[in-house]
Amino acid sequence: MFIVIVEALVILYSFNRQVAIAILFERVDNCLMADFQSYFLQWPSACPGAWAPIWLESVGRRDCRRSAAHPDPDFFCAHLVYAGRIKFQTENGIDAVVEPGELFSLWPSVPHHFRAEQPQERANARIDWVRVRGPLAREYLELLGMTPEAPLAACADITEARRIFEELQYLATAYPAGAEQRAVGLLYELAGACNPVRTPAEPRPSVAYKVRDAMAQHFDSGMNVDEYAKMSGVSRSTLFLHFRQTFGKSPAEMLIGFRLQHAKLLLETSELPVAEVGYASGYTDPKYFSRIFARHTGYCPTEFRKRKKR
Repeated sequence: MFIVIVEALVILYSFNRQVAIAILFERVDNCLMADFQSYFLQWPSACPGAWAPIWLESVGRRDCRRSAAHPDPDFFCAHLVYAGRIKFQTENGIDAVVEPGELFSLWPSVPHHFRAEQPQERANARIDWVRVRGPLAREYLELLGMTPEAPLAACADITEARRIFEELQYLATAYPAGAEQRAVGLLYELAGACNPVRTPAEPRPSVAYKVRDAMAQHFDSGMNVDEYAKMSGVSRSTLFLHFRQTFGKSPAEMLIGFRLQHAKLLLETSELPVAEVGYASGYTDPKYFSRIFARHTGYCPTEFRKRKKR
């Protein structure tokens, strides 16, 4: 920066004041752009434990010197734009321009592409982002006010949101003691800071959400749907109706989804034998676990692990 100022002063004496000021601003702006760094920070641990319904997978910051595209994403990700305008498109029909102070989200199995709206904005764009995992990752993005069909939302307090992103980025880099608990807490603080304006939701059926949350916390316990129904004080058929009305799926489908999501994570990030992966995901019979896994993913656990680690 000192060299830039000296250059401008030299030009001031050589030519005129207006030229010097123009060059000074241009050089300072270039220095500021050079100081900005895009980075991807992988969270040091794969999973903090069964106590966390969501956790950090990675966090980062970027400009839009390069466009981004994922033909087959398998992650949940929220972006906050705080400078520049971003052209955001998805295969399910979204074609929008995201303005500063707005969020956009990326969802599993929804191909997407985003870039700077104008070529001159590529270096000026500023985006903070976070990827989350866990049984309630989908619900977390919904808490931010977004769905796969409506993946954009306003951020109510962009200053506070940026502060939270910066702390998450610090935690991912330094990983001090207590980082896991603090990061999960910050994710919920981020939801409060974004707090997109939306119409009040209908009162949610307490039985369906209560059981869904219990499944998310205890999917590895081996409890079946009958036991969850008994725990909630309703019959299996009543619980089925509540789930269909609230989530559009059965309790069994929900429970299997939580278990297989956890099994996939273990297969990707650990060297545990398949039988132990099944046991840690709520299946006591390894053969049954392998059949269920293959039925829902198209691959047996061993094949899935090999494909993910190529």
